[in-house]
Amino acid sequence: MVPLMADRPLVVLCHDPLPSPDTSTEQVARTVWALGHRMAAIDLVLPAPSGTAEEIARFYGLAGEVRPPTLVKLGPRFRGGALRHALHDVRGPLWALARRRHALLYTRDLLALSWALATGAPVVLETFRYDLNTLARFAPWRRLCYRRRNFRGVVAHSEMAAASFVAAGIPEHRVLVAHNGFAPESMLPVLDRDAARQATGLPREVPIALYSGHLGARKGTEVFLELAERLPAVSFVLVGGVAGAPESEALAAAARQRRLGNLLLVDRVPPACVPPYLYAADILLIPPTARPLTEHRRTVLPMKTFLYLAAGRPIVAPDLPDLREVLETGRNAVLVPPDDPEAAAAAIARLLGEGAAARRLAENAQADAKRFTWTARAGKISRFLEQ
Repeated sequence: MVPLMADRPLVVLCHDPLPSPDTSTEQVARTVWALGHRMAAIDLVLPAPSGTAEEIARFYGLAGEVRPPTLVKLGPRFRGGALRHALHDVRGPLWALARRRHALLYTRDLLALSWALATGAPVVLETFRYDLNTLARFAPWRRLCYRRRNFRGVVAHSEMAAASFVAAGIPEHRVLVAHNGFAPESMLPVLDRDAARQATGLPREVPIALYSGHLGARKGTEVFLELAERLPAVSFVLVGGVAGAPESEALAAAARQRRLGNLLLVDRVPPACVPPYLYAADILLIPPTARPLTEHRRTVLPMKTFLYLAAGRPIVAPDLPDLREVLETGRNAVLVPPDDPEAAAAAIARLLGEGAAARRLAENAQADAKRFTWTARAGKISRFLEQ
């Protein structure tokens, strides 16, 4: 394959150190490593505390044969997340201007985007966010950025987000919909339910409905208290808590107060260790509530959706416009009315009692997952950047 942009390196600006358990950093790492197959040169600009390329690849389970980017670590090691992010978002574009004058800059970070545009360099924004174009408080930022000629385009994680940029005045040909994905090699070895439960230590004789991801109100995970109360014979396993973190402690305290012995919190594991937990489940859950999308606006078509599909397990999720881009009720998932725990509990109970229907959903999900790989996504993005 002839690499694209042979005369113009891609500089990816990331203000979070890698590796990190945050989903956003995994998304950056998987995107950059997948683009390594397609681009002639990639510089990944990171804060100084970041690990080596080998450490990052090992943490996320990235394929060894993928050519890693050149890591550029900028210091000093500032303390405090907000200050560190802000200073790095200034330093990254300035480094790129000084060292890679003909580069195309690529970032998910809004402050980095603003500074990069100010340098005059061509810049592309990747984002899951639609609220940038719907909330009044972002209007000054939009006026500052969108009218600049060197703002070359947007890579949006969903059709919902893409439509918001077009509505805000970005020409449609400069907005790409690139759904996130999964890495087929990360799902190996494929485990049957019993082997997965043995590997993870989860109970072997009870039905398990499992959620993997961050906990807390911004993700809507408090709805699982209602579901566990309604379905005492089902074990609700939530993988992704952080011991001692307020959101984990609050959820655990609420479960104890309600005497929910069927709600099990499992501490966060590295991304490469998540698939065995998915294989151990009878049903995979996306919190059946609209609040993360409509109130907190920080969860749009969550990345777990694609891993769930690849795991080949029935999925229960809220019937929301972002999820409907990928999930189809009755085909590869069951979509339930959001914020209706009774309807969600009924759907879970029905799936557990209907083996043939559950298997059909699981098989369709696994087949549909093949369209959403990081490699295929990188191909779309590289062609878009070349244009």
